[in-house]
Amino acid sequence: MKSAAFICAVSVMTAGCGNTSFNGEVAPRQPVSKPLPAAPTDITETFQTGQGAKTPVDMVWAIDNSGSMTDNIAKVRKNFDAFLASLSTSMDVKTILISASSPGSLHPNLTLDLPASAKNSVQIDYEVDSYNGPLLAALASCDAQSSDGVQTICGETLSQVMPDTGLLPLTIINSYSNLIKGKAVNEFRKGAARVYVFVTDDESDDISGDDFIRVMTKVNGGTAPRVFAFRGVGNTSDCRISNKGLEYDQMIAATGGQGYDICLDDWSPSFSQLTQSISSIATSSFTIKNAPAPGSVKVFLDGQLLTAADYTRTGTLVALTKKPDLAKSHEVKIVYQALPIKLALSSR
Repeated sequence: MKSAAFICAVSVMTAGCGNTSFNGEVAPRQPVSKPLPAAPTDITETFQTGQGAKTPVDMVWAIDNSGSMTDNIAKVRKNFDAFLASLSTSMDVKTILISASSPGSLHPNLTLDLPASAKNSVQIDYEVDSYNGPLLAALASCDAQSSDGVQTICGETLSQVMPDTGLLPLTIINSYSNLIKGKAVNEFRKGAARVYVFVTDDESDDISGDDFIRVMTKVNGGTAPRVFAFRGVGNTSDCRISNKGLEYDQMIAATGGQGYDICLDDWSPSFSQLTQSISSIATSSFTIKNAPAPGSVKVFLDGQLLTAADYTRTGTLVALTKKPDLAKSHEVKIVYQALPIKLALSSR
């Protein structure tokens, strides 16, 4: 006859020793209740147009240094200093200039130097040809390693064959120096609106407008940058352009930028319009405090709910594409639900 102690040892894995009788059945486990997660709550942040001027803008310039630009480089020099000065007094704008500088250049009349008084500015000293400004800007804007392959730029394959080469532009990417690849990456600031400005009297023959926008949208976290261009519109009696800037017109139309006629004698009105546009971008962009959960963002302008087409969002930066009258003050209310902390960290 088995002892009670032996029965207890056998049954300790089942019912315990409180009852020495063992019938071979295992007691069912009791379900463990877990507290339900708290329902997400809406966060509301309110801004006034005009206060958004503190939103930073990173502005990349690619200026043609080719021989046909002799007269136009002089026009840029005449207006560039005043333009940078006007921006620095009213907005947080960082200028990244891609263009050959005069020290050591064999063609100093075709170069452009940042003025000594320029604040928050940097120059990437690289000669820009008439046809490759957008490609150089793209190469500078992403990690150098992501553009090393024969068929990749910024990790993307370009889709269009450009007319002058008859080749995919990517087949010549490795011919570009590491003096340009990735050189703007560390200059870009988190949460800044991104703008590209091109100055040339020729066409973009190394990358199409569609490909530039697609690649730069990916690099910019899913939001297309704004594109502006001083480009060729047509010949005049005293101005001969190399080619019309049709690819630039396409980029301008796709991103809501502006185009200016490079053949104008006086560029000051064009620079004035560009200043107003940059001001509009800055004063219509707002940085919220938390990374929002996907699909949770709602934007109200003076109490009216905007559609998804009326604004863009990159990370914590919300920019209005439906522009209010900036001469008046308007209330912008952004309602969203914050990502959980772990998800917010992983999305950065």
